[in-house]
Amino acid sequence: MSVETVAQERKAGPRYGLHWNPNPPITLGQWVTFAVIVGVNTVLVAFGDIAVPFAAIGVSAFYIAIGFMIPFTLWFGLWGIIAAYLGAFFGGLLAGFPIAIGWFISGVDIIQVIVPFVLYRWAAPKLGLDPLGKDFFSRHWLKAWVFMFIAAVLFQNPVAASINMWVLVKTGLMPPNVFGAAVTGWMVGDIIVIPLIMPVVCYFLSPVVERAGLVVYGWIS
Repeated sequence: MSVETVAQERKAGPRYGLHWNPNPPITLGQWVTFAVIVGVNTVLVAFGDIAVPFAAIGVSAFYIAIGFMIPFTLWFGLWGIIAAYLGAFFGGLLAGFPIAIGWFISGVDIIQVIVPFVLYRWAAPKLGLDPLGKDFFSRHWLKAWVFMFIAAVLFQNPVAASINMWVLVKTGLMPPNVFGAAVTGWMVGDIIVIPLIMPVVCYFLSPVVERAGLVVYGWIS
């Protein structure tokens, strides 16, 4: 790579995408950050949810954690995805969720964070949007908000909600007659929570995380 090319890339800034391991090795700071976000996710899952009116273990109308899990994944790639899963699993255990199915049902959080990660890293730059969500309150704000609803709210949430509630029904933790209400409550809750939290976190904290050199260029590094 020529000196001129290096200078151009530095001027343009880091190129985030979907390469597997473009910037090895993993630094100590990234390992520490991973441990921290696992802890944050765990606390948010265990203590940050607002339950639905009917009683069902593992169901919440306002899943506060997801508003943070998505930005974490935009920043940290595969590490953010793993942290979302572990946070859901450990947080569920702290909240009294049965371990026998917790390992499986925590996978719905992977669905909710991996779709935004892929779309923000792949499609956002093609549309002139920042892959870390730094333009929610910029001159591109309308495009940024519409893209967020498409990438982080609309498509994966019905799938994740349906899988979650189906498992709860099959394991006897939720009566079948509230399945539809639970799925609807999950989706409506995310339509409220994600737009309230994600834009603020991405807009104000993405530059901080980026300057600290913690954002991964691809999936791993």
